[in-house]
Amino acid sequence: MSNFKSVEEYFGDNRVFVVPYYQRGYKWSLQTNEKRRGLHLGLLLSDLTEEFIKARVNGGISPYYEYYLQGITVKESETEIELVDGQQRTTSLFILLACLQQIGVTNNSIRLNSKLLYKVRKAANETLQQFIEGKCEGDESIQDIAALKKAWRLCQKMVSQLDNPELFGQFLLENIKIIYIKLDKQQDEARVFSMMNKGKAEMTQTDLVKSNLLRESSRQMFGELHGKIQNDGLEWQINQLRGKLATEWDNWRKWWENKQHKEFGKMIALSFPTKDSDEPDMSAVLKFYGSLRNERLADNKLFEFFKKQSVKSNKNKIDAIEVFNDLRLIQSIFQEWFNNTEIFNYLGLLFKGSGLKDKEVATKKLFGFYVDSRDKFVGDLKKEYIKQILGDNPPDQFINSLIEDENAYYTKYTLVTRQLLRMNVCMTNEQNQRFDFTLYEENNFKNDEEIKEAQKRSLEHIKPQVYRNNKITKAERKRLKNLTNSVGNLVLIPKGLNSMLSNKNPKEKKQIVFEEMLKPNGRNYGLWLHTLSVFGSNAQWLSKEIMANANAFRNDFNSFFTN
Repeated sequence: MSNFKSVEEYFGDNRVFVVPYYQRGYKWSLQTNEKRRGLHLGLLLSDLTEEFIKARVNGGISPYYEYYLQGITVKESETEIELVDGQQRTTSLFILLACLQQIGVTNNSIRLNSKLLYKVRKAANETLQQFIEGKCEGDESIQDIAALKKAWRLCQKMVSQLDNPELFGQFLLENIKIIYIKLDKQQDEARVFSMMNKGKAEMTQTDLVKSNLLRESSRQMFGELHGKIQNDGLEWQINQLRGKLATEWDNWRKWWENKQHKEFGKMIALSFPTKDSDEPDMSAVLKFYGSLRNERLADNKLFEFFKKQSVKSNKNKIDAIEVFNDLRLIQSIFQEWFNNTEIFNYLGLLFKGSGLKDKEVATKKLFGFYVDSRDKFVGDLKKEYIKQILGDNPPDQFINSLIEDENAYYTKYTLVTRQLLRMNVCMTNEQNQRFDFTLYEENNFKNDEEIKEAQKRSLEHIKPQVYRNNKITKAERKRLKNLTNSVGNLVLIPKGLNSMLSNKNPKEKKQIVFEEMLKPNGRNYGLWLHTLSVFGSNAQWLSKEIMANANAFRNDFNSFFTN
């Protein structure tokens, strides 16, 4: 069973908080939060201070402003509340309240005397109880006492810097909420504690961003509507908005859990979580938002960045609502790119088959193109692709350099593969199907050893390099030898299929290609339509067919690059 309690309700309960035997000592003033890179207590005090500033309205505190702390799990009896999980948070709040009490900030509903009891840590308990009297004593060689005394000093420093301690005390008690989880009487509290703390998972940075944006978006939205709707309807309206935004966010996260969607994100150079991170793939959208603002965000920096982005100020119009809208725009555009077959395929050509170097910059540039004019986007993509392929070369000079080179397999391997890839992709486009770019692997091969390795990957000779056919004339054999490594004798094979072809004759290769590529449960080999059409166009493969194929290669190039 769980509900929400304000700090006033939590500490105003007449029962005593008890730290049981199975709990560790207090450590939040010494222990670092690895995700946020700061002491747990320091981060809590910093968060409370920032929330206090944002909650202030016209000299007071907005009654609708809420800040939620993570859950506290308890086992209740008539006289005690046993802290199964949440001791660190409860002790920190106790010390902060004691510091406020010392400067006269009190509340009649809360009595700190003997409110929190460390039953089996007597020395630590004595130090804790002295805080109520404003004393900070005890042997700091004992770790528990050292941690408690440091916590006292940190809380004192924070309180001393408040411009209005009384107002902060009101905010702390009324506007800070705790998720209160009560165990059933039959539940074994020690076992529950062990289960909760075994490999205990904290909220990810992405979860923290979500929580902060949902809270801030609803507050800022209804802060602007304050007075326009009845007060008794505000809470319902706020919860409705939070629920709507949370559902939308969860749908985004679910979308990125799909393997195909993640592969697409990798293709357009989105930055996914590192291997040792527990962030969801959805974090790639958050990082891209940062990239649009020239910020390269590491996994452990997401929350702090977005927390600053969501703060509303007069000087900076960026606030939580705008941030959420921007994330919605980013997500919707990526989904539109994936769902539009033509856009998807052109993006694949540009990012995987053009030699594009700075892919992150290109993604930002294309995002801007799409926002400015969706109708022109396919044309923009094609222009970017052509620019990458040709560089400063005129189209006729580029194509002639490929067609006329009898040794193109060795000297222009990558340039040929890119054009054969384009021909396959464009034919797939005509069938309104997404091309499977995971089956294409581009590399720049620089020496004979790498070229030999390349033979296992993509570019395949139709007529084998060693041609075993005694029925052809000596003149034809010579022509074939000169054409072996030319463009007309080359075809692109999907990754994983090339090694099956080895040095077989064209007829045998054709049989293998059709059998493998047209298997109903194959690896999308059937989308390589140009490859299939070349193998299926001729019963034999001699110099006449090779030259005809080279001519078709030229015509296709000219049609794409000059129209």
